[in-house]
Amino acid sequence: GETVKDHRITESIVTRAAPHNIAVSLLCPHKGTEVYEQIKDRMIQQPEDVEYGYWHQTEMWKHDVFSYDELQKERDRLIDQHRIH
Repeated sequence: GETVKDHRITESIVTRAAPHNIAVSLLCPHKGTEVYEQIKDRMIQQPEDVEYGYWHQTEMWKHDVFSYDELQKERDRLIDQHRIH
């Protein structure tokens, strides 16, 4: 699973790339994908049971390192850090 170190590596890549825009989303695994098979025992909700527009604000699965709140905060921090002011 992902670690804080993985997040910092991703952040370093984004910083070096210096994109004009950045979008960061939390994983929403779907049945039939390799990722789904890897974490299906940690699924809380199935994507087909949640309206598409709410995927980004719905905890779909339990991460093995981070809480859902920690993932959201990390996503927001990364976006804020790379927002053009």
